[in-house]
Amino acid sequence: MATTKILGLEITAATASFALSVAGGVGPAFPYTGSAIISGSLTVTGSLNVSAGFTGSLQGTASYAVTASYALNGGGSAAWGGITGTLSTQTDLQTELTAKQNKLILFCTSSVTTVTGSTSETLIASVAIPTTINNAMLRSSFIVRSVTLGAGAPRTRIRIGTVASPTLVQITAATSLGTNAIGSLGMVSMYRTMPVIGGVSGSIKAVAMGSNVNADYGQTAAFDIVSRDFTTQQYLYYTITNTTVAGQTDCYGILVENIQ
Repeated sequence: MATTKILGLEITAATASFALSVAGGVGPAFPYTGSAIISGSLTVTGSLNVSAGFTGSLQGTASYAVTASYALNGGGSAAWGGITGTLSTQTDLQTELTAKQNKLILFCTSSVTTVTGSTSETLIASVAIPTTINNAMLRSSFIVRSVTLGAGAPRTRIRIGTVASPTLVQITAATSLGTNAIGSLGMVSMYRTMPVIGGVSGSIKAVAMGSNVNADYGQTAAFDIVSRDFTTQQYLYYTITNTTVAGQTDCYGILVENIQ
């Protein structure tokens, strides 16, 4: 190691050849490619240009900067609009933002799914409920279009179960949280706002789970309560059932929000 001074500051270079040839130092002046340890403070009165970036770390505190706002760590702050770069490359921040977004919107699709040629209950979407959910409201919009009724009224349903990709038997065995019979051609929406208490002894509430109700607002029916262990993964099933093979019902969109 070799020692020299800049403006009275002691600098230690990796080797003597990297030390400044001033104030007792030996070797060539800047630029050099070694390492320097500044034991005091460094004042730069002009500009500092780094073309290739720092390969190690550059750290400072307020006591080493001209003002606290110029310190790299501690005492500094940045104003919105003064930060450049790509958000997605800030992986830690992007992960946090994505996690918060996923807590708000659990599922959203506007893809058209056609159900026809069968009278079996058909799964449109299986939506995972966070196992950490607690004191929340699950708000659901299920929008379909009846294209051909056939001989009877098709139905939309919301069920809850523990299988991510259930079979027909598992679907029909799952607990119903809501159902709506479609009596005419055209667009029909099914809305539910379901209070959830999380944990092992949790519960989910929905209005008139076995009744024909397209929306829970404006209803005088009592809320039904289903007990659930939400520490075990639970899923909401969105299904369509035609009453005749000739019937056709299209799903136009599903939105599930987690509000807590």
